[in-house]
Amino acid sequence: MIKQDILYQKSVVVFLDLLKFALWGKPLALDKFQELKNPDWENVYRLAYFQTLDGLIAHAAQQLPSYFMPEQPMLYKMILREQQIREKNEKMNTIISELDGLYNAEGIRPILQKGQAVAQYYPDPFLRVCGDIDWYFERGFPYNKAFKLMVDLKTNIHFHSGYSCGYDWKGLHVEHHQRLIQARNPWNLKFLNKLLTEEKEAFEPISSQGFQTHMPNPFLNSIMLNVHILSHQVGYGIGLRQLCDVARLYHTQYQKLDGDRLKFVYKKLGVLAWMNKLHYTLVKYMGLREENLPFPLEKKSVNDWMIKDILFAGNFAFHDPRFPDINNPMGRMNRIPRLFYSFRRYLPLAPSETVAFPIIQVISKFHR
Repeated sequence: MIKQDILYQKSVVVFLDLLKFALWGKPLALDKFQELKNPDWENVYRLAYFQTLDGLIAHAAQQLPSYFMPEQPMLYKMILREQQIREKNEKMNTIISELDGLYNAEGIRPILQKGQAVAQYYPDPFLRVCGDIDWYFERGFPYNKAFKLMVDLKTNIHFHSGYSCGYDWKGLHVEHHQRLIQARNPWNLKFLNKLLTEEKEAFEPISSQGFQTHMPNPFLNSIMLNVHILSHQVGYGIGLRQLCDVARLYHTQYQKLDGDRLKFVYKKLGVLAWMNKLHYTLVKYMGLREENLPFPLEKKSVNDWMIKDILFAGNFAFHDPRFPDINNPMGRMNRIPRLFYSFRRYLPLAPSETVAFPIIQVISKFHR
């Protein structure tokens, strides 16, 4: 059982300070780094790795005065990890360009989701740890044609829950989605489809870091990213990297966001109470300026549990020590207790999405 409040652990305090420097360039509180020993730096790096923020944290640590930097070999480990992340991002950008060309040759326009698309909101996109390549295709003919293309190219394509499919391409995992905003509540689908139709400039070209394609506009991106975070939180969990994506989007695109309209959408989706909790976390613990939020914070949004939950659980809750699985010590935590925990936590904040999660998980495995 973890006794100490995680927010007061030395490694967490240092980690969050480095993260704010990496995201916003906020001056480092050097007093926090005094007498920081190798075991402390090991904990900081482990936390960054579990949250898939090791690129940002490794780079930030190297900006410290030399007498506050980690000792060898930790410093070398960070330098090497940063280089590995940069090289993988370069490879991923090359593959995105290649796949975009393949789709376009078939008359299909793909939309790049999450990942390398939102990396463009960061000061240095190559420091964001990349995951999968996520493409959105309109449901019906475009999605089916893209699927057939990958079958014809002999990829080992397989289905995912949530009406998606995936395959490996030159060592990287690629996913196709037929829903841009993956809200679970089926009663919201008509509203979301209408919203997508209303957006006259729903997708905008992106040309950066070695690839050219299209991505959702800031308005749709905000909804997509936030609903994506919630969909994982009501399930197994999410990491801080996804919250960083939203924070950087708000910071760079807030002047383009219609806050009143966004608030209406979140209220319509039944997730406004949860959004206020998320916004509070972004401001208090991740350093986003409150004036960059799309709409004002509500006083009742005050909470500490969300950041603690994410820090404990790690990326997609693979590292949660509160729910160990004795039969699979190197894998994801004990799933059933974790799901019950999430259900109880998020039911009051987003009831329709929380209830719909297990239902859609089952149904989508059989209905494509």
